[in-house]
Amino acid sequence: MLLDIDKAASGMRQFTKQSVRGLGAIRSEVKLLQADFNGLSAATKLFNVSGGFSAVRNTLKTNFSFERDILELKQNSGMLKEHADELRRLAISSADSALQTPQEILAGMKEFARSGEQFEGIKAKVVEAARAATVFRTSVEEIASMDFDLTDKLNIDPSRLNRAHNMLYYHSKGS
Repeated sequence: MLLDIDKAASGMRQFTKQSVRGLGAIRSEVKLLQADFNGLSAATKLFNVSGGFSAVRNTLKTNFSFERDILELKQNSGMLKEHADELRRLAISSADSALQTPQEILAGMKEFARSGEQFEGIKAKVVEAARAATVFRTSVEEIASMDFDLTDKLNIDPSRLNRAHNMLYYHSKGS
């Protein structure tokens, strides 16, 4: 019986040694994985930083484009710098309530200017055109083109454009 106990003890020692070796190997693998993940983390951080730079670059590019379009609007319609600045502020301030971007509102302003509209006409019509574009699910530019025709060719007073838009929307949705 003593021999069996010695044999069992020997087996236990061997099992313990192999377990310790196995745990040591697992520990080494975990350290390697941790190093790999830390490297991945550094790469992810670098990627996020470059993504941040990309976002900044895109913002600057959008702002530059907006300012260039303001200058184009000013040049095409022959307006004063003060008028262009006022339309810039109008595009930015009315964007939220019209559910449009300032760039989209500016595109509508440019369409009015290309059609021959002057500063006062653009200022009077563009906010309603932006609101209507949201409702009709189209661009402010397309509504501006239609609004110019409504006021120029059909002699609809600009203050009544909202009624014309409501009528057109009502009849476009009727079956």
